[in-house]
Amino acid sequence: MHRCLALLPLLLLPGCPPDKRDSTQESPPPVETGESGQLDTQETGHGETGATETGGGETGSDDSDGDTGDTTPARRWVCGVDGIPSDGAPLGFTSLAGAEAIFSYIGGYFTAADSDGDGCSDYAFGSSGGGDCPGVTKVFFGPTLGDMDAEADWTSSLVGQPGDWAVQPASGDIDGDGLADWVIGGELLDGGLGGAYVAYGPVYGEVDLWTEADAILLGQGDYAGGDENRVADMNGDELGDVLLVARAYMMDGVYPGAVYVENGPVAGTRSLSDSDAIIVGDPEQELWVDSISCGGDLDGDGFRDLFVGSGYSQWYTGGVYVIPGPLASSTSVADADSLWIGEGYSFAGYDLSSGGDVDGDGYGDMLVGAPYYGNEGGRAYLLHGPVVGTHSLAEADAIVWASGSTAWVGRSVSLEQDMDGDGRADVAIGAPGAAGAPNRGAVFLFYEPFSGTVNALDEAEAVLYSEVDDHMSATGYRMESAGDINGDGYGDLHIGTLPDYLVFGGPR
Repeated sequence: MHRCLALLPLLLLPGCPPDKRDSTQESPPPVETGESGQLDTQETGHGETGATETGGGETGSDDSDGDTGDTTPARRWVCGVDGIPSDGAPLGFTSLAGAEAIFSYIGGYFTAADSDGDGCSDYAFGSSGGGDCPGVTKVFFGPTLGDMDAEADWTSSLVGQPGDWAVQPASGDIDGDGLADWVIGGELLDGGLGGAYVAYGPVYGEVDLWTEADAILLGQGDYAGGDENRVADMNGDELGDVLLVARAYMMDGVYPGAVYVENGPVAGTRSLSDSDAIIVGDPEQELWVDSISCGGDLDGDGFRDLFVGSGYSQWYTGGVYVIPGPLASSTSVADADSLWIGEGYSFAGYDLSSGGDVDGDGYGDMLVGAPYYGNEGGRAYLLHGPVVGTHSLAEADAIVWASGSTAWVGRSVSLEQDMDGDGRADVAIGAPGAAGAPNRGAVFLFYEPFSGTVNALDEAEAVLYSEVDDHMSATGYRMESAGDINGDGYGDLHIGTLPDYLVFGGPR
Protein backbone atom coordinates (compact mmCIF):
# COMPACT_ATOMS: atom_id res chain seq x y z
CA MET A 1 0.00 0.00 0.00
CA HIS A 2 1.25 3.46 -0.90
CA ARG A 3 1.29 6.11 1.74
CA CYS A 4 1.04 9.85 1.25
CA LEU A 5 4.42 11.52 1.33
CA ALA A 6 3.60 14.63 3.32
CA LEU A 7 6.48 17.12 3.17
CA LEU A 8 7.05 19.38 6.14
CA PRO A 9 6.48 23.05 5.30
CA LEU A 10 9.66 24.92 4.41
CA LEU A 11 10.09 28.59 5.12
CA LEU A 12 11.07 30.33 1.87
CA LEU A 13 12.74 33.69 1.79
CA PRO A 14 11.46 35.97 -0.98
CA GLY A 15 13.76 35.72 -3.98
CA CYS A 16 17.34 34.52 -4.09
CA PRO A 17 19.38 36.11 -1.28
CA PRO A 18 22.17 38.45 -2.46
CA ASP A 19 25.81 38.02 -1.48
CA LYS A 20 26.54 39.83 1.78
CA ARG A 21 30.04 38.69 2.67
CA ASP A 22 33.40 38.84 0.92
CA SER A 23 34.57 35.28 0.24
CA THR A 24 38.14 36.34 0.97
CA GLN A 25 37.33 37.03 4.61
CA GLU A 26 40.06 35.90 6.98
CA SER A 27 39.39 33.69 9.95
CA PRO A 28 38.60 35.62 13.14
CA PRO A 29 41.29 36.10 15.76
CA PRO A 30 41.35 33.81 18.80
CA VAL A 31 39.03 34.87 21.57
CA GLU A 32 40.11 35.72 25.08
CA THR A 33 38.46 33.66 27.77
CA GLY A 34 38.33 33.79 31.53
CA GLU A 35 36.63 31.69 34.12
CA SER A 36 34.97 29.45 31.57
CA GLY A 37 37.12 26.38 31.89
CA GLN A 38 38.59 26.71 28.38
CA LEU A 39 41.95 25.18 27.57
CA ASP A 40 44.93 27.54 27.47
CA THR A 41 45.65 26.52 23.89
CA GLN A 42 43.36 25.20 21.20
CA GLU A 43 45.27 22.85 18.92
CA THR A 44 43.46 21.10 16.11
CA GLY A 45 44.09 19.35 12.83
CA HIS A 46 43.81 22.74 11.13
CA GLY A 47 46.74 24.21 13.08
CA GLU A 48 46.95 26.24 16.23
CA THR A 49 44.19 28.76 16.74
CA GLY A 50 46.14 30.66 19.33
CA ALA A 51 46.51 30.92 23.07
CA THR A 52 43.73 31.97 25.38
CA GLU A 53 44.19 33.73 28.68
CA THR A 54 42.50 32.14 31.64
CA GLY A 55 42.04 32.92 35.31
CA GLY A 56 44.41 34.96 37.37
CA GLY A 57 43.83 38.52 36.27
CA GLU A 58 41.08 41.09 36.36
CA THR A 59 37.76 39.82 35.10
CA GLY A 60 36.32 43.17 34.51
CA SER A 61 33.90 44.88 36.90
CA ASP A 62 35.13 48.51 36.78
CA ASP A 63 32.57 49.91 39.17
CA SER A 64 32.27 47.26 41.87
CA ASP A 65 33.76 49.82 44.32
CA GLY A 66 34.76 47.01 46.65
CA ASP A 67 31.24 46.86 48.05
CA THR A 68 30.87 43.31 49.31
CA GLY A 69 27.17 43.87 49.90
CA ASP A 70 26.57 43.98 46.13
CA THR A 71 25.29 40.53 45.13
CA THR A 72 25.60 41.20 41.35
CA PRO A 73 27.97 38.59 39.87
CA ALA A 74 31.34 39.94 38.74
CA ARG A 75 31.62 40.41 35.00
CA ARG A 76 33.74 37.81 33.32
CA TRP A 77 34.91 36.68 29.91
CA VAL A 78 32.80 33.77 28.76
CA CYS A 79 33.77 32.43 25.36
CA GLY A 80 34.57 35.87 24.00
CA VAL A 81 31.59 37.63 25.55
CA ASP A 82 32.41 40.35 28.07
CA GLY A 83 29.65 40.09 30.61
CA ILE A 84 27.12 37.78 32.20
CA PRO A 85 25.37 36.12 29.24
CA SER A 86 22.45 34.64 31.18
CA ASP A 87 20.43 35.49 34.26
CA GLY A 88 19.96 31.77 34.86
CA ALA A 89 17.77 28.98 33.61
CA PRO A 90 14.27 30.16 32.62
CA LEU A 91 11.64 29.77 35.34
CA GLY A 92 7.89 30.34 35.30
CA PHE A 93 6.24 32.14 32.41
CA THR A 94 9.13 33.59 30.41
CA SER A 95 8.81 35.85 27.39
CA LEU A 96 11.18 35.09 24.53
CA ALA A 97 11.57 38.82 24.03
CA GLY A 98 14.30 38.51 26.66
CA ALA A 99 16.16 35.72 24.84
CA GLU A 100 19.93 36.16 24.69
CA ALA A 101 20.01 36.16 20.87
CA ILE A 102 17.21 36.91 18.42
CA PHE A 103 17.24 36.41 14.64
CA SER A 104 14.44 38.55 13.27
CA TYR A 105 13.93 36.73 9.96
CA ILE A 106 16.15 33.85 9.01
CA GLY A 107 13.68 30.99 8.64
CA GLY A 108 14.37 27.34 8.09
CA TYR A 109 16.30 24.71 10.01
CA PHE A 110 18.98 24.66 12.69
CA THR A 111 21.99 22.82 14.07
CA ALA A 112 24.79 23.75 16.47
CA ALA A 113 28.33 22.51 17.22
CA ASP A 114 31.83 23.92 17.76
CA SER A 115 33.47 24.19 14.33
CA ASP A 116 36.35 26.54 15.20
CA GLY A 117 37.58 24.95 18.42
CA ASP A 118 37.00 27.87 20.79
CA GLY A 119 34.77 25.87 23.13
CA CYS A 120 31.56 27.65 22.08
CA SER A 121 28.90 26.17 19.87
CA ASP A 122 28.57 27.70 16.43
CA TYR A 123 25.23 27.42 14.70
CA ALA A 124 23.82 27.09 11.24
CA PHE A 125 20.44 28.06 9.79
CA GLY A 126 19.30 26.54 6.51
CA SER A 127 16.79 28.48 4.44
CA SER A 128 15.56 29.32 0.93
CA GLY A 129 15.91 26.85 -1.94
CA GLY A 130 13.59 25.64 -4.67
CA GLY A 131 12.86 27.17 -8.05
CA ASP A 132 15.85 29.10 -9.34
CA CYS A 133 17.22 29.70 -5.83
CA PRO A 134 19.87 27.47 -4.30
CA GLY A 135 19.60 26.22 -0.78
CA VAL A 136 21.66 28.41 1.56
CA THR A 137 22.95 27.58 5.04
CA LYS A 138 24.41 30.45 7.05
CA VAL A 139 26.87 29.69 9.82
CA PHE A 140 27.31 32.05 12.79
CA PHE A 141 30.31 31.65 15.06
CA GLY A 142 29.12 31.70 18.66
CA PRO A 143 28.48 33.19 20.93
CA THR A 144 26.29 36.08 19.85
CA LEU A 145 24.10 38.32 21.94
CA GLY A 146 21.17 40.59 21.15
CA ASP A 147 19.42 41.19 17.84
CA MET A 148 21.22 39.57 14.93
CA ASP A 149 21.17 40.67 11.30
CA ALA A 150 20.69 37.41 9.45
CA GLU A 151 21.86 38.95 6.18
CA ALA A 152 25.06 40.53 7.50
CA ASP A 153 26.37 38.85 10.65
CA TRP A 154 27.13 35.38 9.33
CA THR A 155 30.64 33.94 9.21
CA SER A 156 30.14 31.55 6.33
CA SER A 157 27.45 30.92 3.76
CA LEU A 158 27.16 27.41 2.34
CA VAL A 159 25.41 27.60 -1.03
CA GLY A 160 23.98 24.66 -2.95
CA GLN A 161 22.75 24.31 -6.51
CA PRO A 162 19.65 26.07 -7.82
CA GLY A 163 16.60 24.01 -6.92
CA ASP A 164 18.39 21.41 -4.78
CA TRP A 165 16.50 22.30 -1.57
CA ALA A 166 19.80 21.95 0.34
CA VAL A 167 18.57 23.51 3.57
CA GLN A 168 18.76 20.73 6.18
CA PRO A 169 21.92 21.17 8.30
CA ALA A 170 23.47 18.67 10.71
CA SER A 171 26.80 18.87 12.52
CA GLY A 172 29.47 16.78 14.20
CA ASP A 173 33.12 15.77 13.92
CA ILE A 174 33.27 13.42 10.93
CA ASP A 175 37.01 13.53 10.17
CA GLY A 176 38.25 13.31 13.77
CA ASP A 177 40.20 16.59 13.91
CA GLY A 178 38.32 17.85 16.97
CA LEU A 179 36.30 20.40 15.00
CA ALA A 180 32.65 20.07 14.03
CA ASP A 181 31.80 19.62 10.37
CA TRP A 182 28.66 20.60 8.48
CA VAL A 183 26.31 18.26 6.61
CA ILE A 184 23.78 20.03 4.40
CA GLY A 185 21.00 17.77 3.14
CA GLY A 186 18.96 18.51 0.03
CA GLU A 187 16.09 16.30 -1.11
CA LEU A 188 16.46 17.35 -4.79
CA LEU A 189 20.25 17.54 -4.92
CA ASP A 190 21.84 16.87 -8.34
CA GLY A 191 18.68 17.20 -10.37
CA GLY A 192 16.46 15.24 -8.00
CA LEU A 193 18.64 12.43 -6.64
CA GLY A 194 18.71 13.92 -3.16
CA GLY A 195 21.53 13.51 -0.64
CA ALA A 196 23.88 15.80 1.22
CA TYR A 197 27.00 17.93 1.01
CA VAL A 198 29.73 17.58 3.65
CA ALA A 199 31.96 20.57 4.48
CA TYR A 200 34.73 20.06 7.03
CA GLY A 201 34.99 22.87 9.56
CA PRO A 202 35.84 25.54 10.02
CA VAL A 203 34.60 27.31 6.89
CA TYR A 204 34.63 31.03 6.16
CA GLY A 205 33.08 33.27 3.55
CA GLU A 206 30.86 32.00 0.78
CA VAL A 207 31.29 28.35 -0.21
CA ASP A 208 29.96 26.80 -3.42
CA LEU A 209 29.04 23.38 -2.09
CA TRP A 210 28.84 21.68 -5.47
CA THR A 211 32.47 22.50 -6.30
CA GLU A 212 34.03 22.97 -2.84
CA ALA A 213 32.38 20.43 -0.54
CA ASP A 214 34.69 17.77 0.90
CA ALA A 215 32.13 15.07 0.10
CA ILE A 216 28.85 14.73 -1.78
CA LEU A 217 26.51 11.85 -0.90
CA LEU A 218 23.92 11.17 -3.60
CA GLY A 219 20.57 9.50 -3.03
CA GLN A 220 18.46 7.44 -5.40
CA GLY A 221 15.66 9.89 -6.16
CA ASP A 222 14.18 9.13 -2.74
CA TYR A 223 14.24 12.56 -1.02
CA ALA A 224 17.36 11.55 0.92
CA GLY A 225 18.60 14.36 3.15
CA GLY A 226 15.39 16.29 2.82
CA ASP A 227 14.17 16.36 6.39
CA GLU A 228 16.02 14.41 9.08
CA ASN A 229 19.82 14.43 9.10
CA ARG A 230 22.17 13.65 11.98
CA VAL A 231 25.86 13.21 12.73
CA ALA A 232 26.76 10.83 15.57
CA ASP A 233 29.36 8.18 16.38
CA MET A 234 27.30 5.03 15.97
CA ASN A 235 30.14 2.47 15.89
CA GLY A 236 32.39 3.67 18.71
CA ASP A 237 35.40 4.69 16.61
CA GLU A 238 35.24 8.33 17.82
CA LEU A 239 34.37 9.58 14.32
CA GLY A 240 31.02 11.09 13.46
CA ASP A 241 28.83 9.05 11.13
CA VAL A 242 26.35 10.67 8.72
CA LEU A 243 22.71 9.56 8.96
CA LEU A 244 20.22 10.70 6.33
CA VAL A 245 16.51 9.88 6.14
CA ALA A 246 15.07 9.07 2.71
CA ARG A 247 11.30 9.27 3.10
CA ALA A 248 10.59 8.04 -0.45
CA TYR A 249 12.96 5.07 -0.41
CA MET A 250 11.28 2.49 -2.63
CA MET A 251 11.04 -1.25 -2.01
CA ASP A 252 8.79 -3.64 -3.95
CA GLY A 253 6.77 -0.76 -5.39
CA VAL A 254 6.02 0.95 -2.08
CA TYR A 255 7.76 3.68 -0.12
CA PRO A 256 8.62 2.49 3.40
CA GLY A 257 11.39 5.04 3.86
CA ALA A 258 14.93 4.37 5.01
CA VAL A 259 17.90 5.69 6.98
CA TYR A 260 21.28 5.73 5.25
CA VAL A 261 24.34 5.42 7.51
CA GLU A 262 27.73 6.57 6.17
CA ASN A 263 30.59 5.94 8.58
CA GLY A 264 33.07 8.79 8.92
CA PRO A 265 35.32 9.98 7.49
CA VAL A 266 33.75 10.56 4.06
CA ALA A 267 35.31 12.08 0.96
CA GLY A 268 34.55 12.57 -2.72
CA THR A 269 31.27 11.81 -4.46
CA ARG A 270 29.54 8.53 -3.71
CA SER A 271 26.12 6.93 -3.94
CA LEU A 272 24.13 6.29 -0.80
CA SER A 273 23.20 2.92 -2.27
CA ASP A 274 26.68 1.85 -1.11
CA SER A 275 26.15 3.06 2.47
CA ASP A 276 27.65 1.15 5.40
CA ALA A 277 24.13 0.44 6.66
CA ILE A 278 20.59 1.05 5.44
CA ILE A 279 17.69 0.81 7.89
CA VAL A 280 14.42 0.34 5.97
CA GLY A 281 10.76 0.43 6.93
CA ASP A 282 8.45 -2.58 6.85
CA PRO A 283 5.47 -2.19 4.47
CA GLU A 284 3.80 -5.41 5.63
CA GLN A 285 3.44 -4.10 9.18
CA GLU A 286 2.85 -0.49 8.08
CA LEU A 287 6.05 0.62 9.86
CA TRP A 288 7.46 3.63 8.00
CA VAL A 289 10.54 5.81 8.46
CA ASP A 290 10.30 9.58 8.86
CA SER A 291 12.23 10.85 11.90
CA ILE A 292 15.39 9.79 13.72
CA SER A 293 17.40 10.51 16.85
CA CYS A 294 20.76 9.00 17.74
CA GLY A 295 22.07 10.70 20.85
CA GLY A 296 21.28 8.14 23.54
CA ASP A 297 22.37 4.77 24.87
CA LEU A 298 19.25 3.12 26.27
CA ASP A 299 20.76 -0.29 26.92
CA GLY A 300 23.96 0.92 28.60
CA ASP A 301 26.36 -1.03 26.37
CA GLY A 302 28.47 2.02 25.51
CA PHE A 303 27.16 2.42 21.95
CA ARG A 304 24.63 4.98 20.81
CA ASP A 305 21.30 3.52 19.74
CA LEU A 306 19.29 4.57 16.72
CA PHE A 307 15.72 5.74 17.31
CA VAL A 308 13.48 5.72 14.25
CA GLY A 309 9.96 7.08 14.20
CA SER A 310 7.07 7.77 11.88
CA GLY A 311 3.75 9.38 12.63
CA TYR A 312 2.33 7.59 9.58
CA SER A 313 2.97 4.07 10.89
CA GLN A 314 0.02 1.74 11.34
CA TRP A 315 -2.49 4.09 9.78
CA TYR A 316 -1.33 7.26 11.56
CA THR A 317 -1.18 5.70 14.98
CA GLY A 318 2.55 6.23 14.77
CA GLY A 319 5.45 4.30 16.17
CA VAL A 320 9.03 4.42 17.38
CA TYR A 321 11.66 1.71 16.90
CA VAL A 322 14.88 1.31 18.93
CA ILE A 323 17.78 -0.26 17.02
CA PRO A 324 20.91 -0.80 19.11
CA GLY A 325 24.30 0.33 17.87
CA PRO A 326 26.73 -0.26 16.35
CA LEU A 327 25.04 -0.16 12.94
CA ALA A 328 27.24 -2.48 10.92
CA SER A 329 24.77 -3.88 8.38
CA SER A 330 21.43 -3.23 6.74
CA THR A 331 18.27 -4.21 8.57
CA SER A 332 14.53 -3.58 8.86
CA VAL A 333 12.78 -1.64 11.59
CA ALA A 334 10.73 -4.81 12.11
CA ASP A 335 13.88 -6.30 13.67
CA ALA A 336 14.20 -3.50 16.24
CA ASP A 337 14.91 -4.49 19.85
CA SER A 338 12.00 -2.36 20.98
CA LEU A 339 8.86 -1.12 19.24
CA TRP A 340 6.50 1.46 20.75
CA ILE A 341 3.12 2.02 19.11
CA GLY A 342 1.06 5.17 19.63
CA GLU A 343 -2.45 5.55 20.99
CA GLY A 344 -5.07 5.84 18.28
CA TYR A 345 -4.79 8.48 15.57
CA SER A 346 -1.90 10.37 17.17
CA PHE A 347 1.09 10.54 14.75
CA ALA A 348 3.37 9.25 17.53
CA GLY A 349 6.99 9.58 16.45
CA TYR A 350 6.35 12.76 14.47
CA ASP A 351 9.28 14.09 16.48
CA LEU A 352 11.51 12.23 18.93
CA SER A 353 14.65 12.89 20.93
CA SER A 354 17.21 10.90 22.88
CA GLY A 355 20.64 11.57 24.31
CA GLY A 356 19.80 12.54 27.85
CA ASP A 357 19.41 10.78 31.19
CA VAL A 358 16.46 12.41 32.94
CA ASP A 359 16.31 10.26 36.07
CA GLY A 360 20.07 9.90 36.61
CA ASP A 361 20.13 6.09 36.57
CA GLY A 362 22.93 5.85 34.00
CA TYR A 363 20.69 4.74 31.13
CA GLY A 364 19.64 7.03 28.31
CA ASP A 365 15.98 8.01 28.00
CA MET A 366 13.69 8.79 25.07
CA LEU A 367 11.07 11.49 24.42
CA VAL A 368 8.36 10.95 21.79
CA GLY A 369 5.96 13.53 20.38
CA ALA A 370 2.42 12.64 19.25
CA PRO A 371 0.93 16.02 18.25
CA TYR A 372 -2.37 14.71 16.87
CA TYR A 373 -3.43 12.63 19.86
CA GLY A 374 -7.04 13.27 20.87
CA ASN A 375 -7.94 15.07 17.67
CA GLU A 376 -4.89 17.38 17.84
CA GLY A 377 -4.58 17.98 21.57
CA GLY A 378 -1.34 16.06 21.42
CA ARG A 379 0.85 14.24 23.91
CA ALA A 380 4.53 13.74 24.65
CA TYR A 381 5.80 10.46 26.11
CA LEU A 382 8.90 10.01 28.27
CA LEU A 383 10.46 6.54 28.42
CA HIS A 384 13.32 5.60 30.72
CA GLY A 385 15.91 3.14 29.42
CA PRO A 386 16.50 0.31 29.11
CA VAL A 387 13.56 -0.69 26.93
CA VAL A 388 12.89 -3.93 25.08
CA GLY A 389 9.93 -5.63 23.42
CA THR A 390 6.73 -4.31 21.87
CA HIS A 391 4.63 -1.87 23.88
CA SER A 392 1.99 0.83 23.67
CA LEU A 393 3.13 4.36 24.44
CA ALA A 394 0.29 4.38 26.98
CA GLU A 395 2.79 2.46 29.15
CA ALA A 396 5.33 5.33 29.09
CA ASP A 397 6.90 6.39 32.38
CA ALA A 398 5.44 9.89 31.95
CA ILE A 399 2.84 11.45 29.65
CA VAL A 400 2.57 15.22 29.11
CA TRP A 401 -0.47 17.11 27.82
CA ALA A 402 -1.67 20.72 27.84
CA SER A 403 -4.88 22.69 27.52
CA GLY A 404 -6.21 23.52 24.08
CA SER A 405 -8.19 21.38 21.65
CA THR A 406 -5.47 21.96 19.04
CA ALA A 407 -2.50 22.29 21.39
CA TRP A 408 -0.31 19.97 19.25
CA VAL A 409 1.72 18.93 22.28
CA GLY A 410 4.78 17.07 21.03
CA ARG A 411 5.08 18.90 17.70
CA SER A 412 8.72 19.34 18.77
CA VAL A 413 10.61 17.60 21.59
CA SER A 414 14.17 17.71 22.92
CA LEU A 415 15.99 15.65 25.53
CA GLU A 416 19.56 16.71 24.71
CA GLN A 417 20.09 19.71 27.00
CA ASP A 418 20.89 20.30 30.67
CA MET A 419 19.94 23.94 31.06
CA ASP A 420 20.24 24.17 34.84
CA GLY A 421 23.53 22.24 35.12
CA ASP A 422 22.31 19.66 37.64
CA GLY A 423 23.77 16.74 35.67
CA ARG A 424 20.39 15.48 34.44
CA ALA A 425 18.84 16.06 31.04
CA ASP A 426 15.89 18.45 30.92
CA VAL A 427 12.66 17.69 29.09
CA ALA A 428 11.61 20.31 26.52
CA ILE A 429 8.26 19.98 24.73
CA GLY A 430 6.81 22.27 22.08
CA ALA A 431 3.04 22.86 21.82
CA PRO A 432 2.37 25.51 19.13
CA GLY A 433 -1.37 25.61 19.84
CA ALA A 434 -1.38 25.38 23.63
CA ALA A 435 -3.88 27.54 25.46
CA GLY A 436 -2.94 29.32 28.69
CA ALA A 437 0.32 30.98 27.63
CA PRO A 438 0.17 34.75 26.99
CA ASN A 439 0.36 34.22 23.23
CA ARG A 440 0.03 31.44 20.70
CA GLY A 441 1.88 28.28 21.73
CA ALA A 442 4.60 27.49 24.23
CA VAL A 443 7.71 25.46 24.98
CA PHE A 444 7.51 23.64 28.32
CA LEU A 445 10.69 22.91 30.32
CA PHE A 446 10.88 20.25 33.03
CA TYR A 447 14.09 20.33 35.12
CA GLU A 448 13.11 17.75 37.73
CA PRO A 449 12.26 14.07 37.14
CA PHE A 450 8.52 13.40 36.95
CA SER A 451 6.17 10.53 36.26
CA GLY A 452 2.54 9.79 35.53
CA THR A 453 0.25 11.98 33.42
CA VAL A 454 0.89 15.69 33.91
CA ASN A 455 -0.54 18.96 32.63
CA ALA A 456 2.44 20.93 31.36
CA LEU A 457 0.94 24.32 32.27
CA ASP A 458 0.60 23.22 35.89
CA GLU A 459 3.81 21.26 36.39
CA ALA A 460 6.50 22.55 34.01
CA GLU A 461 9.20 24.60 35.74
CA ALA A 462 9.25 27.04 32.80
CA VAL A 463 6.82 28.06 30.05
CA LEU A 464 8.47 29.95 27.19
CA TYR A 465 6.31 32.01 24.85
CA SER A 466 6.68 34.60 22.09
CA GLU A 467 5.00 37.99 22.17
CA VAL A 468 5.24 38.43 18.40
CA ASP A 469 1.79 38.56 16.81
CA ASP A 470 2.45 36.78 13.53
CA HIS A 471 0.82 33.78 11.91
CA MET A 472 4.24 32.07 11.80
CA SER A 473 5.16 32.81 15.42
CA ALA A 474 3.46 29.86 17.10
CA THR A 475 6.00 28.94 19.78
CA GLY A 476 6.99 25.28 19.84
CA TYR A 477 6.57 24.56 16.14
CA ARG A 478 10.34 23.94 15.95
CA MET A 479 12.69 23.53 18.91
CA GLU A 480 15.96 21.70 19.63
CA SER A 481 19.10 21.73 21.75
CA ALA A 482 21.65 24.40 20.81
CA GLY A 483 24.57 22.80 22.65
CA ASP A 484 26.50 25.20 24.92
CA ILE A 485 26.73 28.34 22.82
CA ASN A 486 28.54 30.50 25.37
CA GLY A 487 30.78 27.80 26.88
CA ASP A 488 29.57 28.38 30.46
CA GLY A 489 28.76 24.74 31.17
CA TYR A 490 24.98 25.09 30.83
CA GLY A 491 22.93 23.77 27.94
CA ASP A 492 21.13 26.18 25.62
CA LEU A 493 18.00 25.92 23.50
CA HIS A 494 16.93 27.02 20.02
CA ILE A 495 13.27 27.90 19.52
CA GLY A 496 12.36 28.34 15.90
CA THR A 497 9.47 30.65 15.15
CA LEU A 498 9.55 34.04 13.47
CA PRO A 499 11.80 35.33 14.90
CA ASP A 500 14.22 32.56 15.95
CA TYR A 501 15.45 32.62 19.54
CA LEU A 502 18.52 31.28 21.36
CA VAL A 503 17.80 30.81 25.06
CA PHE A 504 20.79 30.30 27.38
CA GLY A 505 20.73 28.05 30.42
CA GLY A 506 22.19 28.87 33.82
CA PRO A 507 21.77 28.17 37.52
CA ARG A 508 18.33 28.28 39.06
